[in-house]
Formats: sequence, structure tokens, C-alpha cells
Amino acid sequence: MKNFAVLTTIVLSLLTGCICFDCGYTPNQDIKRYSYSENDKYPVTYSVKIYKARNDILADPDVDDLCKKIEERLKESNLFSDVSYVSQRENDGYHIDFNFHLGGTDMETSFALGLVAGYTFLTVPVCEDIFLDLRTTVYANQKAVFSVCSAEKGRCLIWLPCAPIGLFANVFVYMHSIENSVINDAINNISQEHIQRYLEN
Repeated sequence: MKNFAVLTTIVLSLLTGCICFDCGYTPNQDIKRYSYSENDKYPVTYSVKIYKARNDILADPDVDDLCKKIEERLKESNLFSDVSYVSQRENDGYHIDFNFHLGGTDMETSFALGLVAGYTFLTVPVCEDIFLDLRTTVYANQKAVFSVCSAEKGRCLIWLPCAPIGLFANVFVYMHSIENSVINDAINNISQEHIQRYLEN
């Protein structure tokens, strides 16, 4: 029964004219790969936390999936000799702490917008916002040495004429896209700072 309810929600979200797009706060870019000798590389650990201001956002980020993406991107940068996940930073070594914050239009406003959409059979366009922020702090031997922030805002337009586009620009595609955007932006900024601090001197 639960699987049927989830499937129904997904189908309705794809067919009811909801399109999602980002507002371009964070550039959509690939991970920059660097070429350094093995002697120049550091082992690194990382931890991931996420705070969700709302727990009803469809396709919200999963911690395990975020960990997998982060590990892949850190390895892709080719700056570290070893990359491993830990639940919290250790007493020594080089560590990167990833803190995500997921938010959006508040529940009361969202409910009101849902009523407008429902009563008008989606003939009146309504919009909701979704935010994904990422604060990343790098530690060396428990001391914070630098920090970077990445943020993206998305808008979901709910309107019946958008139904065909919603098949390709829905909340599932959008959330995957902004996860990649903020993670890639953070790691590229970390990489540049890491090189300036530890590899160019």
C-alpha cells in the first residue's frame, strides 16, 4: 500500500504541470581534475550532515547518496591519496566537513498554494521555492583552516500548461541537478584553496 501511494505521488507530480528550475546562484560546472605526483597528495576524511527545514519535499537529498557523490568528486579531483568517510572528524589529519541545509517555502504558505492549485484545477499558476545550501569546512588537526559556502535556489511552477515540460524538468531532475551544482562548486573551491595553501609554496 505504501509503495502504491509513493508511486501515485510520483506519477501525479510528473503529470500535473510542475516544472522546476534553478535560479543560477551556483554555476553548473564539472569537477576540475589536477595532475600532481603521489608525493604531493594528502589522505583526507570527510563527514556529511544535513538539516531539513521541511521533511515533505519530494526527492529530498539522501545522506548516503550525498556521501557517494562527495567521495566520487573528491577522488575525481585527483588531489588526495585516499578518501574515506567518517561519522565525525578525528583528532588529527586532514578532514572536510560537509553541512547541507534544505529549506523552502514555509508549510503554511505551501498549503495555501496547494489549495489554490487544487481548487482551480491547476489553471492558476502558483510557485514554490526550494533552497539547498552547503557549508564546507576544512580541518587540519582539528583546526579549521578554511571554509566555503555554496547555495542554490530553485523555483517550482505549478500550472497545467507546463505538464509536458514537467516530464523532463520535474523535482527529481531538479534536486539531482542542484545537489551536483553545490557539491561540485564546493569541491572546486576547496581544491583551489588546497593548492594555494599546500602545493604552490
